[in-house]
Amino acid sequence: VARGGPYDLWVELLENEVRQGDYLDFVVTIENKGEVSQDVFLEWWVSSENETYYYDSGLFYTPSLSNQTSTKQAYIFTNQPLGTYTLNVRMTYDNIQPPLVANRTFIVLAKEILPPNITVPQLPPPPITYTYTYPIYIPTAAAIVPPAKELLAEIKIVSYRENISVVRGASRVESVVVKNTGETELTNISFLIFGIPLEWYNVTPEMYRSLPPGNTSVFLITFNIPSNAKLGSIRITLTALSGVVSDQKYATLTIFQSMEELLEDEIKKLKSDLALLEQDVKKAEAEGKDVSVLLTLLEDIRIQINLAEENLRNNKLEDAFENVRRARNLIDKARDLLSKLEVKRAVFKPVIPIWLILILIPAILVPVIIFLTRKKIPVLRPYIAPLGRVAEKVKKEEKKEELVREREKLLRMLEVLEKEREEGIISIAAYKEMKKNIEDKLKNIEKKLK
Repeated sequence: VARGGPYDLWVELLENEVRQGDYLDFVVTIENKGEVSQDVFLEWWVSSENETYYYDSGLFYTPSLSNQTSTKQAYIFTNQPLGTYTLNVRMTYDNIQPPLVANRTFIVLAKEILPPNITVPQLPPPPITYTYTYPIYIPTAAAIVPPAKELLAEIKIVSYRENISVVRGASRVESVVVKNTGETELTNISFLIFGIPLEWYNVTPEMYRSLPPGNTSVFLITFNIPSNAKLGSIRITLTALSGVVSDQKYATLTIFQSMEELLEDEIKKLKSDLALLEQDVKKAEAEGKDVSVLLTLLEDIRIQINLAEENLRNNKLEDAFENVRRARNLIDKARDLLSKLEVKRAVFKPVIPIWLILILIPAILVPVIIFLTRKKIPVLRPYIAPLGRVAEKVKKEEKKEELVREREKLLRMLEVLEKEREEGIISIAAYKEMKKNIEDKLKNIEKKLK
């Protein structure tokens, strides 16, 4: 809704009482005190305490410095309880200023029940008189319908672009998907954008007549940004309406000077989103999830980004824009698949047939068990281990003393051998051979003692 105003709002009832199943007629008067002619968003509904029984809305054109009057109607349902109700009218003319609200009270009366049409014959002159009786209808228990359970009405915007980039003086089409998340059928579903003038966008279709529970509808928004629009980012509010229920989502509309600037910004965002996606894919792979399909998508995204950069350098702007669109769709697809991945279960596939494994297990285990039962390996207790080391040290000392004694014995033998040679008891050849043997043994002992 474009900015304008100030405004005044009045509501006058054409009748203060209305019967069930009839329409409440009223007049809405809007005074535009400002110098800007614009459309305003008008809503009206019937309520009692915290319940709403009827709702309708529409756009209303208000020329500058003038009063505009319009006659409206609100339907009173046939099963609506009797009593006092409030007619509410709300007018929104600015996305910053609060809306104007006016209301009036009225009374709902019981539906009028007319007797059947009966033709009364012409009465003859007195004294003859005629008496007519009419049957009185008394409803039975079967005819009394209990009040129906109130069904939940709800609408949600389930798909939209949070960041929308446009070039001033050019057009761009975006889509918004709304869904009936309630329990009852919705009627007169419309879509509006708050934060920018109405002339900047067009919604197709203007309205859906009905939307059953669980179903979705798509609105196409064509942005037509004027060439004199201010560059920069604008926060806009996407609003889906149906009766008294609505849903709002916030988005950012960024206006660029040229298509080249827009593409450079889009490619930069794609690279950033791709880097985050790659991190999430690695994390999913570390958790044991099958990311093979995502790895292929990541490669396709890189290809589209590279093609977009190349086409932008070659001034092929339409091709570059198409590459950006494809890359964005692939990222959205990858994100959707990533959210649905589950940890893959390991499936054991034996290479050796099971029957062969069953035969080999006893053949291997039986000899091992027999070997272990025959040869028991002693295990030292922790507190016995130090004693073992002491005993081992004692053995080494004893062996050393034995080697010393053996060396002394060989030295004495060598002395005896020298005396026998001097005395001529043994031959020179025997002397040399025995001396060599004794000296070799001494050398070995000396090595062991070192």
